[in-house]
Amino acid sequence: MIKKTTTPAKIRTQYLKVILYLLNEFDHQKHSKHDTLDLIGLIYLTLLEVEKTMSATTLPWEKRGFWIKVEHFNEEWKWVVECKRSFVEAYQQNQWCENPEIPIRLLKDKLKEQTPLKATKQKIWPGAYSKAKALIK
Repeated sequence: MIKKTTTPAKIRTQYLKVILYLLNEFDHQKHSKHDTLDLIGLIYLTLLEVEKTMSATTLPWEKRGFWIKVEHFNEEWKWVVECKRSFVEAYQQNQWCENPEIPIRLLKDKLKEQTPLKATKQKIWPGAYSKAKALIK
């Protein structure tokens, strides 16, 4: 039997570090409109992945009937859903590039105690906007 060593919590932590890295990139460098859209698109896609890890965490608890534990966990992580919804609303109003401040401010508040990924010279966000756009529609 193969034992799974990577837990949803560890994966979620890595995704949050990626988001924090992208937020730092967003703040500290001038980007073209296309790069800005890709950065925000990758933040959105990463939030979707964080949401998947939330489901992976709560599913075993639900199977065992630990409903209070599930409720507490969902309450603690509801900001992910709110932030994702803010990104969708900003996208639908064509505000991703012009005014993404509300979801980004919420992310910064929630992730202020996280340690970001180490900086890399390679851009990890090219093409993310088109993928995110396809998922929103």
